[in-house]
Amino acid sequence: MKFITNPENYEQNYLENLNNCFPNWGNIETYNWVINRKFNNIKPDFFVIENDENQTLAGSAISYRKLKFQDNSYHEIGIMTGSWTLPISRGMGCFTETIKKSSELVALKRMPFLTAFVTKSNASFRRLQDACSYLLATNYIISEHLQNNNFRKNNEVEILENNLENKKLIFNIRKQLLANTIHFDYDFNDFESQFIKRLNPVFLLNINKEYAIIEETQKMFQLHFSSTYSLADMEKIVNWANSFGKELIFFTTNIENEFVDNKNYKIVDGYFTILKNETSEKLDYNVVFDNKFNIEYGDKM
Repeated sequence: MKFITNPENYEQNYLENLNNCFPNWGNIETYNWVINRKFNNIKPDFFVIENDENQTLAGSAISYRKLKFQDNSYHEIGIMTGSWTLPISRGMGCFTETIKKSSELVALKRMPFLTAFVTKSNASFRRLQDACSYLLATNYIISEHLQNNNFRKNNEVEILENNLENKKLIFNIRKQLLANTIHFDYDFNDFESQFIKRLNPVFLLNINKEYAIIEETQKMFQLHFSSTYSLADMEKIVNWANSFGKELIFFTTNIENEFVDNKNYKIVDGYFTILKNETSEKLDYNVVFDNKFNIEYGDKM
């Protein structure tokens, strides 16, 4: 196998391969948002894997972020993004090689960790586990049992104007809430790019002085940020989403017990995986990550 890093004029080929592996993955706007956006002024990398006959086998991208810690220190990290393996190449160890190459590219930037978001049932999780990644448990929580109601008229949920004042209000609330956790850190421009300037309509919500950011996709509402994840407030947001005929999905590293075994919510288990490289091999995962993480849906691509 050979690797071609950041090939020129390859966007359409990469996009075509992604859609071959994941039907309806997206268009060039999706590609530019997921794979081509800078964070902290660092542009993502991507690469493709070919065999000795120059046949394309697989590919992956890496975006770069900051993990901030409770003492205000931080680590810059890489996140595996938009990985694919063509059907003819499956079973050849391409994803294992993708992990190795991604880790090497992160190390070249003197960043200590390669990370990824995976569900527990995904084969990618097993390859990342085999690579000795640190495993942080995550959960997707999906509302079920769509209610037909007239909740839109209820004053408990208010749609705020998507203006600078309200965006900065929520940005500052998020910053305060996450101060004593390990979390993704953004300046305001990167926060706006990641949480608000998304591919679909985004709503800023006020729920009795608690705040949320929600994106309306074709099938459901995605909750990207909330200042509270209590069951009572989640049910208000769920009912609001139901009034538009859609369910709600959110993501957490700190699932509340009241959601477990609740028949109104489906839980999909997963992991945020963290892999050391040559720049960090002496670090102890359990020492570095000795505090509570707080990662939300909006942090994902």
